[in-house]
Amino acid sequence: MNAHSKIICLLLVSVSYATNAQDSLSAKHLIPVTHEFTISDGVLEGPAVHLFRQATSKVQYTLVGDYPDSKASAEFTAAIIPLLQTTGYRTMALGVGVPSGRLLDSLIKKSSNLSTSLKALNTQYAFNMNDQTMLPMPEMKTVSDLGFLQNAMENDWTVVGFGYESWQGLLLLVDQLYQELSEAEKKKQKEGYLSCRQFLELLYASKDGDLSEFINAVEASFEVQGFLREMEAFSEAKVLVAAIKAALVRAKMHLQKQFYEKNALRIKDEKKYLKQELDRVGFKTDEEKLLVKWDRNFLSRGFQPYAFYGIGNTLSELAAYNGSTSLHIAIVPRYRYKGKKVVDVLGTGVRKNPLHSFLSMGRLDKWVVIDMRKMIEHYYYTPVQFLVNETSLDVIKRFDLLVIPPAEGAIELLVAQ
Repeated sequence: MNAHSKIICLLLVSVSYATNAQDSLSAKHLIPVTHEFTISDGVLEGPAVHLFRQATSKVQYTLVGDYPDSKASAEFTAAIIPLLQTTGYRTMALGVGVPSGRLLDSLIKKSSNLSTSLKALNTQYAFNMNDQTMLPMPEMKTVSDLGFLQNAMENDWTVVGFGYESWQGLLLLVDQLYQELSEAEKKKQKEGYLSCRQFLELLYASKDGDLSEFINAVEASFEVQGFLREMEAFSEAKVLVAAIKAALVRAKMHLQKQFYEKNALRIKDEKKYLKQELDRVGFKTDEEKLLVKWDRNFLSRGFQPYAFYGIGNTLSELAAYNGSTSLHIAIVPRYRYKGKKVVDVLGTGVRKNPLHSFLSMGRLDKWVVIDMRKMIEHYYYTPVQFLVNETSLDVIKRFDLLVIPPAEGAIELLVAQ
């Protein structure tokens, strides 16, 4: 056998070994870096508290990456705010639209009863679609979300938004546009405002699930487009007008399956909006600490399939540029309630869950956090301690801590009963 053939054989053996050795990560590797905790009356308790205090105190930016309608992430964020408060955090950035972020910040600073104010707001702008209650701020619609805002209010924090508004909140944005006008201008614009508002009210009331028809109707509406053109003349209204237009553009791109273009636009705008809002509130990005709560796909470091080099990676690099670091936390559930039944994602389907090794550490009635900060060393550098599949490796690369919540029940909408 010549040298060339030997090299090929060795490569084939290496590939075969790597393939057969996948998922060698086991309990013996995970138990030493896995810590349990509970959240009791909004307070973190248990062995993991020291880990969270140590991990967050040494970093400039703490990023909590959640998933849609995550009751657990709201509860975790509420519980970690008092801990972050002790190490100098005073600002929280949320993946909501810029106007929504400003509205939430105003409520936590001026409202005498935050719960009543948010419930009244959501109830006023709610509408039904396909037997579901739709609210103006999809990321801020549950009683659990109220918890972390309440803690932010009690600890005198500032809240900013850096995402997009939803098409579900157009009526709220139009009302904000009108309310920001002077009394003299309100009189001039009242007819156009009322026509625009009535058109949207009727459109939401007749919503039957066809988003395409909704977007087309708004774009073709003389009442809506006419009012927006009038509002563009006022400098104080430009942020709101831009938010309405961006909501329509994003929804249309989704309908047309322009997913690459939509995500490319989103990551560009998120960075622009975050800088704009942090500058507006006087936040010093070179020294102050920031808590960020948003979709976990967008808050990791490194290349992100749905976000390219998104806001999470930008903050990671910015922290390093400032001589500090960032902490990236991913919340991934193992147990979910469906009706009154608890479903374990590891026990469903024929295929093995790609995060089986990690999620197997989850507990039904306790929170678990896995400290993955040294795992990249044990995977890549000799002596190699374990091999994992591509999905698990992606999580190890992109995040520092993996939080697995206990079984969580159905979400409770933040609306007046």
